[in-house]
Amino acid sequence: MNKRLTIIGGGIMGLSAAYAALRAGWRVQILDRALAPTQASWAGAGLITAANPERASHPLERLCGLSNAIYDRWSRDLLAETGIDNEYTRCGGFHIARSRGDAAALAGALVEWHDNGVEARWVEREELCAAFGPGFDPKHSVLRAAHVPDERQVRNPRHLLALRKAIRQRGGELVELAAEIRLVRCDSRLIVQMPDGNELTGETLCLCAGAWSQQLLEPCGIRLPITPIRGQMLLYHLDRPLFSSILYEGSRYVVPRRDGHVLVGATVEEAGFDCDTTVAGVEELRHFAASCHAALGPKRMARSWAGLRPASFDGLPYLGRLNGIDNAVVATAQFRNGLQLAPVFAELALDLLRGETLPSEFDIFSLDRLAKV
Repeated sequence: MNKRLTIIGGGIMGLSAAYAALRAGWRVQILDRALAPTQASWAGAGLITAANPERASHPLERLCGLSNAIYDRWSRDLLAETGIDNEYTRCGGFHIARSRGDAAALAGALVEWHDNGVEARWVEREELCAAFGPGFDPKHSVLRAAHVPDERQVRNPRHLLALRKAIRQRGGELVELAAEIRLVRCDSRLIVQMPDGNELTGETLCLCAGAWSQQLLEPCGIRLPITPIRGQMLLYHLDRPLFSSILYEGSRYVVPRRDGHVLVGATVEEAGFDCDTTVAGVEELRHFAASCHAALGPKRMARSWAGLRPASFDGLPYLGRLNGIDNAVVATAQFRNGLQLAPVFAELALDLLRGETLPSEFDIFSLDRLAKV
């Protein structure tokens, strides 16, 4: 077997695949045009939701639980290898509802958590105030709240820096390119055309290019429907940490870091490949932040940014071999679960590259489903 792997994409998925491959004895290079904080991997909040792989009712939830266990191992190993603390923390999360409709939805979520073996319980306002301090919910509008103690977070920029350092230390090569590569199909193989005109013809490939994966594959006659979904974020800086748990309201969240920084996100917008923030998006998040905690006022906002999350046509990630292609595996379109799923997707992608077959429960992520669309 060719033990050299070329990974296309230097975000969390590509870096995780490289780290897993190097640990398994492969020689690895990563090709990426922009190894910089503009990708969704750098722009996200580092949320790692609670999941029980033994009780999960859906394969995606099972993968989340399996990935959480890998994060436990990798975080310890990365700290030992690199000295970089990714701040992986089991901090717990509180989910709040401020309307009757949201309260009903939260009740349904509580049942689902229990059915999937995830610890969760209702909490009263006194516990919320104890967790978030006197500035919590200035208008006292929370109707119901639940606590999920196994919610976790990782400080994603530091995690990515740790992965990059560990990859280099293990002999991996990170190639930053000044221009785009091209993929060319030659019978049952994909060839990489480099910006300087050279071709990589004998490579085993793992495509982890996120929202840009479809653009790379289209010239090869391969269809991989992916929509970039913009997510805008805000960063606040407090003089000291006021709380340590994550606060969720529906799809929005407030995430505290150990040094007093607080992340607030995120919008969900179809805006093509436009990665700019908008006045409306920033204002929406500022209003949400101030409604959650009095400390998150406009004077404490440090900056805003946006990232592009890759979403498939049916909301499920792509993990599998490309039909009719012998030397390539795809791992992408994790949407809002990219940081959480990257470790387990990396290990499963390696299994595929070794010629192994994944458990049948994961067939729903394969690219075979595209034939039915």
